[in-house]
Amino acid sequence: MMAGFLVAGVHLPFPARNGVTLPPASLSAALRARGHRVEVAWLDAPEVPREGVEETRAAVDRIQRVPLRTRPFPSRVLGQLLVGRPAFDRWDLASDPVWDGPAPDLIWATPRNCLSAALQLRAAAGWAGVPLVAAVNDIWTGVVRERRQRGPTAWSPHLGLSRAEARLLAESDRVVVQSATDARVAREELGLDRYQVVVLPNGVSDELFGLPLHREAEACGWVGDTSTQHYRWTTRRLLEEVWPRIRADHPDLRLLAAGPGSRDLDAPEAGILGRGFVAELADVYQPLRLLLAPVFKGHGRINKVAEAMAAGVPVVGDPTAFHDLPGFEPGVHGVVAEGWDDLAEVASRLLNDEPRRMAVAREARRLASEHFRWDDRVDTVERWLTGGA
Repeated sequence: MMAGFLVAGVHLPFPARNGVTLPPASLSAALRARGHRVEVAWLDAPEVPREGVEETRAAVDRIQRVPLRTRPFPSRVLGQLLVGRPAFDRWDLASDPVWDGPAPDLIWATPRNCLSAALQLRAAAGWAGVPLVAAVNDIWTGVVRERRQRGPTAWSPHLGLSRAEARLLAESDRVVVQSATDARVAREELGLDRYQVVVLPNGVSDELFGLPLHREAEACGWVGDTSTQHYRWTTRRLLEEVWPRIRADHPDLRLLAAGPGSRDLDAPEAGILGRGFVAELADVYQPLRLLLAPVFKGHGRINKVAEAMAAGVPVVGDPTAFHDLPGFEPGVHGVVAEGWDDLAEVASRLLNDEPRRMAVAREARRLASEHFRWDDRVDTVERWLTGGA
């Protein structure tokens, strides 16, 4: 039975660039391949970059622009204090949308800062009975945890935000999160209904399973977005404390850095090549002997770790890099360094041990093939789409 899947968000799904755009892009492509109608309600916010219009138009059945207006910051703060609308939720519909064609059967709304606009779209279009999924990424979990650590009496601009956010998320039919830890935060910190919160972690691209396990690569890899504070911190420590020690043992080795902002890391004299955003995932992992993954955050699904495992690239990371990976065994599916101090030593040992590196690569790919494929996630969303449980 053909059904209608609608992606509603301020970031267009194609090309998939990050954890916000990866799920709607992957789900849209797979559902369309299965014969379902896929449309995009582009919630066009004035301050969000207008990127991916042509790519999205070519990948879906229809895209429609829904203009938004930005609520001034003072009114957002007052709204949070007086009516319980989160201050981060900063957009409203600029006008009632005119939607041609049938109503969708499921709305996928992401990220959370445009959830109110997506709910307004559903109401204005007369789709009151259409289920809406609020997909939140792992950055949200970190924010909620930080709020709790500040304590109930500490002054904070987030005063009352958890209650307001819980009310907003409760308006959706399902809240999709990336890991069991994220689900516990949603249920215990925000009090969301346990049946409403669903763990549906990102999958990996099928093309990665086709990359050869045996590679003559002379490079380590790092993947991240240096526009975020957390990645700026981990990147600085990696480049200043870890990479020089690895390169001292392996002077011919290069570090390939990929992801938004990584071109700024380019330092040929230090053996570092900043590649920037790389459109094709296979091109990220094909040149690598191993991936360095200092994560240190303990929530969410770490996309680059799952992708590297599928690509047959051994991963060296702290324990949180492998957080909530089903079936993961340290030393078998990846190599765990307990902290910053031994990250370089652990990586160097693996680089010097070809048989062990190949064994880790094989077992990592096997685990990824069993647990990380998108097909399982698409099956779940297709059941929601067609009215199943």
